[in-house]
Amino acid sequence: INYSKWWGNILGTLAFIVSIDSVLGSYSRIVWVLAPIAYLIAFIVKPIMQKTIWPAITGVVLAIFAGGSAYFELKALNNGISKDLVYTLIIMAVGAVAVSFAEKWASKKRFPLKIVVSSLVALVVIAGALAVVFRHHLFHTTTSISARISTISFKSVSLQERFYYYKNAMHMWANAPIFGGGGGTWDAKFQSFQTIPYWSTQAHSNVIDHFLNGGLIGFALWIVLLVMLLIRFIQALRNKESSMEERLFRMGFALAGIFMFGHAVLDFDFSFGYYQYIFWILMALAASPYVEMETAINGLSGKWVLSITWVTGIVVSLFGISLGTSQVFGQLAKASSQDINNQLGDTQIAAFFAPYDPNLQLSLAQYDMQTAASSQDQSLYSHAWNHVQNAAGYGLWDPNIQTQVAVIAYQLGHMPQAVSWSDRAYQDAPFNSVAIRNMLGIKLWDSASIFKSDPAFAKTQLQDIVNKYNDFSSVNKGINYKLFPDAAPVQTDASMQVYIGAANYLLGNYQASLKAMNPFLKANRDQAAVNLFEIITVLDHQKMHAKPSKLDQLFMQQIKSNPSALSEYQYIVKQSQ
Repeated sequence: INYSKWWGNILGTLAFIVSIDSVLGSYSRIVWVLAPIAYLIAFIVKPIMQKTIWPAITGVVLAIFAGGSAYFELKALNNGISKDLVYTLIIMAVGAVAVSFAEKWASKKRFPLKIVVSSLVALVVIAGALAVVFRHHLFHTTTSISARISTISFKSVSLQERFYYYKNAMHMWANAPIFGGGGGTWDAKFQSFQTIPYWSTQAHSNVIDHFLNGGLIGFALWIVLLVMLLIRFIQALRNKESSMEERLFRMGFALAGIFMFGHAVLDFDFSFGYYQYIFWILMALAASPYVEMETAINGLSGKWVLSITWVTGIVVSLFGISLGTSQVFGQLAKASSQDINNQLGDTQIAAFFAPYDPNLQLSLAQYDMQTAASSQDQSLYSHAWNHVQNAAGYGLWDPNIQTQVAVIAYQLGHMPQAVSWSDRAYQDAPFNSVAIRNMLGIKLWDSASIFKSDPAFAKTQLQDIVNKYNDFSSVNKGINYKLFPDAAPVQTDASMQVYIGAANYLLGNYQASLKAMNPFLKANRDQAAVNLFEIITVLDHQKMHAKPSKLDQLFMQQIKSNPSALSEYQYIVKQSQ
């Protein structure tokens, strides 16, 4: 759209650069395919409609500027170099201003056709050369696209799991069938409803998403909007006053939108607002002739609808800018090249722009704990605890957050909260091995610490540990491996087995304790689990008055030579006597 004011051209051009920049940085293979298609359609059709080749030239220039800004953005995020972000902003601003004024100036000039065509060819060659030089940065997912297509079959575990996604989503929808659960329902609750162990924060279907997020009402409104759009597209296509170029324009963008919509029926594109924008912009271009769109936009001037649109747009934009800035600095903080002080500074800036992000609150808590341990500043532990409580509140729906806050609460000595949060995490994610492992460990040590002062409650909690472990161990029996041979079975690890061995020992079930720890010898083991395994094995044999074996004697020697193991040994012996 040719805005009459210079700032309109600049804003529109800047929006184009940012959109291409976002596509290059996205992980969606379908957007990588559709974006060039839509771009090529505009590259070909717009010059035909305007009867001049200048839009094609400016299109190539825009692609060069957008590619340059994307290159520096990816470099900044990967390497943690904040100055590259400044280069990105400079390239975007310079490109938007230069292209806008260049197009306005060139449209008033009359150049020989040879010069115009030569300029276009030169720019295409330059753009192609830059793409080849920086292909590893700008087109790093093209191999992923071809690899993905070649592996699509019913033997693919990703495709198999989607049957479970949809089945579990229907149970989730039944909990709020009329109005739905709100935006991001699947991400918030899928672990509570899954019937086999899988990990996907997306339902992989825009239809399912609308059912979950908006219920029947939201889904019906969405269908009505699509039907109205389809009717408007057919009317525009049948308009006898439309030229063949305009019809080609509409059909081209409609085709790109249909492919995007079809892919999203079995994938997760529409779970992201950015892809929604791409789809509806494609549909708007397909359903409305070029001139009608410009007239409609100009006709909104001074109306209350425009005022509401501007206010809403400003609010959403400010929120988006705040969140985007937070994510950029959060990514910079993770760069390995940053020292601890710079990482902390970037994390604090990220938390300032998005104080509601529980992951940032957890990062700040961990920084406070590390600093407190080295500086002996006890007040930092209080700061860490405040951040942990904030994270628990903001991530109330996320079992991964609840698991992390439980662990830090345990480290800070807040045992009741640690037990409560670890229990909640397990209830919301019964297939999450991290959630159950931490729940078992936290409850075990909490039970051991109160074993003498409150033996009845301690034994009740220890028995609960054993019961939940048994439930978790048997969960993979419900999976039909003949139908889904690639489904990943639930695996218990060494830590879980040793925790159960310790729980059974404190309950007096010495034979069951040894039996629970037998698989440990074949499992991957860390040193802490090895220490505890050796301790419980020796204690079990002592309680059963079994004759010490050479293996027991070796364990005892290792326990005595390892101070941390010796302290754990003495602690458990003291609690069980």
